Amino acid sequence: AITVTSNSVTDDIFVAKIDTSGDWVWVTSAGGTTNADEGKAVSAMPDGSAIVTGYFTGGAIFGATTLTSTGTRDGFVAKFVDTPQAPAAPQVVAGDGLVTATITPLGGGSVTTYTVLASPGGNTCTVTAPATSCTITGLTNGTAYTFTVTATNAAGTSPVSAASAPVTPSAAAAVAAATVAKANNIRLTVLPS
Repeated sequence: AITVTSNSVTDDIFVAKIDTSGDWVWVTSAGGTTNADEGKAVSAMPDGSAIVTGYFTGGAIFGATTLTSTGTRDGFVAKFVDTPQAPAAPQVVAGDGLVTATITPLGGGSVTTYTVLASPGGNTCTVTAPATSCTITGLTNGTAYTFTVTATNAAGTSPVSAASAPVTPSAAAAVAAATVAKANNIRLTVLPS
């Protein structure tokens, strides 16, 4: 059950997210503590966020942001961001003591960073959007690793992805990945399977 208490003695603003099964995911309030506030329109965005417009009088609180009215009624446009969904498992290529991980960006553009985690060992690398890959170093050659990824935006961090297929860093993997054939000015990089 979700419970929300009004901040105001008169009207207040509430925004809720309900999943496709009709279950409440979250609800939040916004607005001031003493004056009437009103949400006038809401739009659900592809990235799971919601854009809300309306007006407030006096002062209004939107998450960590407090606004002060400069007139009788001031308009607002607020974006309510949900934490990202779990990303797909990263694609990984082994090298000599390292792995290069490539993530599939989530739609909508609200994700700012992706964190890739090696198991065992806990080594990480960070992908800052819009980039899509990073390299995890300090891995032990001959040890099999799997990798997971999380996505982070202004609202928080996603659940962990499924694990990647296991890969084993080695000096031979680095040589195979670096083998480059040159013919007719076309470069071909051969990666290990």
